[in-house]
Amino acid sequence: MSRYPLIERPLDINGCILRNRIVRAAHGTLLAFPNGFVVGDDLIAYHVERARNGVALSILETANVHPSSFGAIQAFLPGNDEGWHKLATACNAEGMKVFQQLYHGGSTRGATGDGKGAWSASGGPVPWHSDPAIPMSKDMIDTAIAAYVDVARRCKAAGINGVELHAAHGYLVHEFLSPLSNRRTDDYGGSPENRMRFLVEILRGFRDALGPDYPVGVRLSASELAPGGLEPPDIVRIVERLQDDKLIDFLDVSLATYASPDMQVAAMHEPVGYERPWADPVARAARVPTFINGRFNTLREAEDMLATGICDMVSIVRGLIADPQLIPKSLAGREDEVRPCIGCNQQCIGGVNVFPPRMTCVVNVNAGLELTAQPIGTSAMPGKLLVVGGGPSGLEAARTAALRGHKVVLHEAGDALGGNMRFARRAPCRADIGKIIDYQIRELENHGVEIVLNSPLDAAGIAAIGADHVILATGMEPRRDGLQRFFQLPVQGAHLPHVRSMVEVLAGAGDDATHAVVFDDLGTYPAVAVAEYLLARGKKVTFASSLQAVAERLAAAFNQRPHVARLSGYDSFEFFPNQSVVEIREGSARLRQIGTEIERTIPADLVCFCSVGEPRDGLQAELGKAGIASTLTGDASGRFDLGHAIRSGHEAAMAI
Repeated sequence: MSRYPLIERPLDINGCILRNRIVRAAHGTLLAFPNGFVVGDDLIAYHVERARNGVALSILETANVHPSSFGAIQAFLPGNDEGWHKLATACNAEGMKVFQQLYHGGSTRGATGDGKGAWSASGGPVPWHSDPAIPMSKDMIDTAIAAYVDVARRCKAAGINGVELHAAHGYLVHEFLSPLSNRRTDDYGGSPENRMRFLVEILRGFRDALGPDYPVGVRLSASELAPGGLEPPDIVRIVERLQDDKLIDFLDVSLATYASPDMQVAAMHEPVGYERPWADPVARAARVPTFINGRFNTLREAEDMLATGICDMVSIVRGLIADPQLIPKSLAGREDEVRPCIGCNQQCIGGVNVFPPRMTCVVNVNAGLELTAQPIGTSAMPGKLLVVGGGPSGLEAARTAALRGHKVVLHEAGDALGGNMRFARRAPCRADIGKIIDYQIRELENHGVEIVLNSPLDAAGIAAIGADHVILATGMEPRRDGLQRFFQLPVQGAHLPHVRSMVEVLAGAGDDATHAVVFDDLGTYPAVAVAEYLLARGKKVTFASSLQAVAERLAAAFNQRPHVARLSGYDSFEFFPNQSVVEIREGSARLRQIGTEIERTIPADLVCFCSVGEPRDGLQAELGKAGIASTLTGDASGRFDLGHAIRSGHEAAMAI
């Protein structure tokens, strides 16, 4: 009997037979970027890897239909026809169907290449950037419709199995639908019927060009999550109109716009199925196969969603980035072997919003690199490997080495594995970050790695073990001098006992404090975690940062705004940007605004520096003197980042 009977049922979408109920909704990878934003081998390899592991349907990321916008795939370029054909042929051969999402970014993509304003339903300010939009003329509307239809026709000719019109997330079609962005007074504005006109005309163009037996669908945001914007009853009316006119064969229900981007691709602060309060009424109104999104990461979560009866397919995107083999492992009852998505957004959505843009994954070192990834395989010369340090980097090194056939022993100085992640997962809304540690530990147990706790090693101890190879994943030591990015002098009082590191605070040091100064020199998760941990325990927190905003470096991962909102919800929270800490005394900390002489003294019986530490790399020099070669990984190699920790541990083991 199947463990997941609802998932394993085939589904017919207008003659396109899908082998099960798992879909991968369109998501940015920017893997076409190296190929001139044309579908190429990197993107093909990425999707083929998921195809051969049981996914029923993948919807390719935004294909921009016209030069007045920008997309992950510039669909109007002729080179895509060959790429689409190669991709569809390769994926279909593995049993997976491929639909192409078609879109125009509208105002979200800023001014066009010729310096003119971004096309939109109306002019004025827009949520995502400071460039104003320009209202489209009737000629521009006709041009856009023709461009959508032309690309759809080319997709069909190239062998793509269906198309999805992107009418969500504040892009061009959505801007016509929404009363917030559509202030027109002609036939394309005003009444709901008029605001639907652009959408309807595109879909009619699809039907005329593609015929009645080619799958056509639409993606809609169930709610804009913005005052005065579209809400589920409005979307239900749109869906009913499209169904009555037989314009769609499937419905993809999403959420939000760039007024609330963190709810488009929510991170670990949101639960599984977080979109359901808005999506459910829309999905219930659908008479065509309907896809549901919302941080689903396991087959059990998808099966439970299908059991509600309100949808026909469940999208798993990040879960299948983290582990392409999620489906076969789960169907075989090996769920514990699935590498988990931790919902950090750091290198998936975060990777496509930086330059050069490319999606990768914190926990899966091969994600987005399938074309060049080296299979783990068995080592030609297996030997004895010693890993020193049981944080995420050491655990990944031990795991990879064991899979390659090495005999691995791991020594950890503390009483438990996990390194700093043991404490990071204690912060509010951060529990999921620990899932990767749980997985790595299970893997070590499954592959026979010898684990020795409470075992600090020096050079003599390492020499006595007699390993063929040594990997040093010894982490970083918190700085005790107060050195900062913009104040590179020792801070008087930094050595005082109430000055603590991030890990020490999350481990419980300072739980008796009443007023803490949390200094953020990184702009990432740690300072937020420390501040929220303290606030949840009733402490007053003064958050000072060398940067201009709270969690500034998380904006690219659509993960800054929810942190700011939660912290700002505490009356006992205050924030001072552009600061350095210049002196600490018993009961206070003195801050100075960077670039000025403006200072303020803050009462504090706890001061926490969230900054880079000192790599614990001295052991490598000692081993070198003894003639023992070793490799530094993770924080010990000088970079304080979870993705680097895991990747460097993997690469060190692969190099042996």
